[in-house]
Amino acid sequence: MCKRILKSETNNKGGIPFYKIGSFGKKTDVFIDKDKFELYKSKYPYPKKGDVLISAAGSIGKTVIFDGKDSYFQDSNIVWIDNDETKVLNPYLQYCYKNAKWKTTVGNTIVRLYNEGIRNTEIRVPSIPEQRKITFVLDKIQSAIDNKKQQLALLDEAVKSEFVEMFGEPLVDNGKPFSECISINPKKTEKKDWTSELEVSFIPMTSVGEHGEITTSETRIYDKVKSGFTYFSENDVLFAKITPCMENGKGAIAKDLKNFIGFGSTEFHVLRPIKNISNPYWIYYLTSFKEFRNFAEKKMTGSAGQKRVPVSAFNQILVNLPTMDLQNKFAAFVQQIDKSKFVVKQQIADLQELLDSKMQEYFS
Repeated sequence: MCKRILKSETNNKGGIPFYKIGSFGKKTDVFIDKDKFELYKSKYPYPKKGDVLISAAGSIGKTVIFDGKDSYFQDSNIVWIDNDETKVLNPYLQYCYKNAKWKTTVGNTIVRLYNEGIRNTEIRVPSIPEQRKITFVLDKIQSAIDNKKQQLALLDEAVKSEFVEMFGEPLVDNGKPFSECISINPKKTEKKDWTSELEVSFIPMTSVGEHGEITTSETRIYDKVKSGFTYFSENDVLFAKITPCMENGKGAIAKDLKNFIGFGSTEFHVLRPIKNISNPYWIYYLTSFKEFRNFAEKKMTGSAGQKRVPVSAFNQILVNLPTMDLQNKFAAFVQQIDKSKFVVKQQIADLQELLDSKMQEYFS
């Protein structure tokens, strides 16, 4: 693993990209000084181009092939193996690890993968030519998936461009007081026809993706979730108040709820417009722009790693309110984009099913 980097040694302005668990395999906005990078790279372990990097904390077993570009990685949370490629090719090893059943240890707060867990994980080792053949097939499918994901990214970028063209860059210091426009965490209203056996939707924090999407939801019995969870209604906006979810701008519109009733993590803020605000405009305003997230993060409270956005942070925001005609025009554009995204997502799901089938064939 790399040499430990202290928070005081990082910055958000520029230098050598520094990857933590949250940004591993993505784009990072955290950097370290180039001189310090060169020093640490020369004195301490550093991966070779082609090495398989492994996440060893939190999201266990995520793998990335190191591309050799100047970058640094969070010690103990991101590790790699000094692998002998005369026996196992690194590209094949990465697929093995994607299918591995890791032996993990639960620490004080997060699951961790230690050296012994990696050493004791068995993998299938066919001949080098067979490894190349397997990798070739899987790479073809994965490349097709990546291309489809790029299409999704371009569609999301089209929405952002349309938003900026119609409304300009959103500001958090110009507009109507937040409390006049949005109700935060509205109280649940009990209804007489709610029975203990009533089926309702349950949305875990992990189901909320970027750009206002909910990837999955569960069906639970009302009597088992009516206390100890956050309540919300159809079309309420769910906004993650805890890091690291908040750092990714996670938020979504609650749609297609079972019996129009939803419950979820207590780490959601529930935001319900009380003024003329369409949800497509509102959710995009909240989740897609770094300016808002930076503002909210400055107002967070709590200890490192468990900071939360308090209600008071929202009350300091002024909300831009364009005309409903403009908001509805934007909503119609988003609806058309969503139709295209639905098709692409189905194609990704089909390709992923094919990939999973091949992985099962090769590694089970």
